[in-house]
Amino acid sequence: MSVTLMDSRTISLPVDSASTSKEICQLLSEKVSLKDTFGFSLYVALYEKVWSLGSGREHVMDAISQCEQEVKRKGGQEQHAPWRLYYRKEIFTPWHDCEEDSVSTDLIYRQVIRGLRFGEYQCDKDDDIVQLSAKHFYIQYGSDCSLDNAKTVVQDCINSSLLEAKTQDKWLQMVSTAHAQGPYINSRQKAASVKAEVVDYARQKWPMFFSRFFEAAKLSGPALPKNKFIVAINWTGITFLDEKERRLLQLSYPEVTGVNTMREGKTFGQSLCLLTLKGDFSLNAVMAGNIAELVHMFLGGLRERSQYAVGLQEVSQDDPTFLSFKKGELIVLIKDDELTVGRGWIKGKNERTSKTGAVPTDAILVLPTLTKPTNEVMSLLNLSPDQRKSIMAANQKEIGTVERVAPVSLKEFSYEYFRQPIKDVNRQVISKNVALERLWVNSREPIRQPLLRRLVGNSELSHRACLAFTDIL
Repeated sequence: MSVTLMDSRTISLPVDSASTSKEICQLLSEKVSLKDTFGFSLYVALYEKVWSLGSGREHVMDAISQCEQEVKRKGGQEQHAPWRLYYRKEIFTPWHDCEEDSVSTDLIYRQVIRGLRFGEYQCDKDDDIVQLSAKHFYIQYGSDCSLDNAKTVVQDCINSSLLEAKTQDKWLQMVSTAHAQGPYINSRQKAASVKAEVVDYARQKWPMFFSRFFEAAKLSGPALPKNKFIVAINWTGITFLDEKERRLLQLSYPEVTGVNTMREGKTFGQSLCLLTLKGDFSLNAVMAGNIAELVHMFLGGLRERSQYAVGLQEVSQDDPTFLSFKKGELIVLIKDDELTVGRGWIKGKNERTSKTGAVPTDAILVLPTLTKPTNEVMSLLNLSPDQRKSIMAANQKEIGTVERVAPVSLKEFSYEYFRQPIKDVNRQVISKNVALERLWVNSREPIRQPLLRRLVGNSELSHRACLAFTDIL
């Protein structure tokens, strides 16, 4: 069986009916000498659909069988099912470091460039994609600014829709200028460090595209606009999304205090409890164990690396060797060979007083974060559970009024507000099957009548509406 890597290499592997995605991922990592294997997963693609098989217990041949059944359902032949397997980065750890493994960084960098070309990853500003293209230019060709190289870079990075919006010559000019004026040529920066910049940009810019997704239903917990949702887990935190990918709840890791699977009742093995500063959620999910395992790993890894803690109780010391602090105050942890967690003491700095000293580990809570916790998190930590519940209920009341407004598609909107469709005469000449206009459908054709019903009969505004539509085109 062949698996395609993001650098376009194809690797053939022996597979049988019992082969799992974990085994395939292990074989692939050994073949390419990948050390930082976490978050790399196997993906299967069929037609326009792509989905992750993860790197766990999923049987690969089961997924391929599903592809064959789908082809058969569409009238094709099972043995000719055009499925493809890919090996790519699915999720980052919160402490990801590009310097740990150059092979990992190269594969993710290739994935980002490929994603730009196919429109998977999109930038808000043209300048952002130009700068990414300039980095790719330098990585591939160094200081060589030839036109042929520039053309290859534009083909590699610029999506077809962007090439339609601006000419290829314009993109060539912008990318070539950014490459020539960029900091890399003069500084002779190593290509590996520029690759790391591309990877870090993607990690920061598109965390939701580097997430693991799980279907879940809320059994109990604070009120949400929907009780069935998708749980998205990535390096920034945990997000509950509805079917239209709207955020129902967002949790950073300092707001998550624990997670455990429920081991009793009918939902054994399929339920978990997510303990947070915004309330405790009992969730039913087929992949409950995977969710708990991933969250537990992230929380544990963050606490091990964290430099931030909060006081659980007031500690007042006359001896300057020991640190005094109040309950709820932020303590910045300092590495010290003499004071270790194993001995029950750690060195810390009270952020309010700027004083340092020994801190008893049972008097503080180490926060799972690599960055200074926000004021919101610190406020929640200082509140009682009842106070937090009241704040969440008040916030949810505000959100609820917004969420109750049902989203409307342009098609639905057109039924109520657009004029009556007419038969398209131009199409009648071409085809005997004359269809009514579909006014909501995307088209590059100018309109000869306004779309809004209330403009019909108003010649001046009708003319303006048609001109405006053409200008937008």
